Amino acid sequence: MNVRINQVALTFLPERALFLPGIKTLCIADWHLGKAAHFRKSGIPVPQPGISREFALIERLVETYDAGQVLFLGDLFHSVKNNDWHEFAGFVSNLPQIKFKLVKGNHDIIPARFFEELDIEAAVSFTWENRVIFTHEPLYDRTPEGLLNVAGHIHPGYSVRLKARQGVVLPCFHYSSPTLLLPAFGELTGFYRMERGAGQEVYCILGNEVILV
Repeated sequence: MNVRINQVALTFLPERALFLPGIKTLCIADWHLGKAAHFRKSGIPVPQPGISREFALIERLVETYDAGQVLFLGDLFHSVKNNDWHEFAGFVSNLPQIKFKLVKGNHDIIPARFFEELDIEAAVSFTWENRVIFTHEPLYDRTPEGLLNVAGHIHPGYSVRLKARQGVVLPCFHYSSPTLLLPAFGELTGFYRMERGAGQEVYCILGNEVILV
């Protein structure tokens, strides 16, 4: 779905990602790579997510939208460096034409030198001119005046009512000026159920579609 917020063109993707055509940037929030291994190490049996499929998905999005940059909005890795790091390093190496950046999240505890070795620029925030500030945790009323804050961290989901008193929680893009929250990209992230207050917009991901509810 193509929308315009604060005069910024945005493309909400059903793959739980955001594309900004003005700067040819693909944004991905809260991947939490290595989370399954972290749980298993703690004695919690969880299935391994389809990491290879996720890498292939990002490569397809980069090609489809002719992206020149991939911006991770924090919590790229869930914890310490593990085997998923090696797959990630190979993935980055296979896309030398793409600039990768990382907004550091609360789970990003891997030492900076490892990202530097992959030529990944890491910072607490990035700003696009006087239009957008990208952060991991939303700034809300601390957002600089006039800027749109694109953030992750919350893992927004929205409860949709179905027939027979049933319902489902769908991943969503949630906009409440000046904050746009992105859905979590990772499979093992869960949802935080969002409300839709006055003046707020909720864009749910339903299969291969993004719909305004």
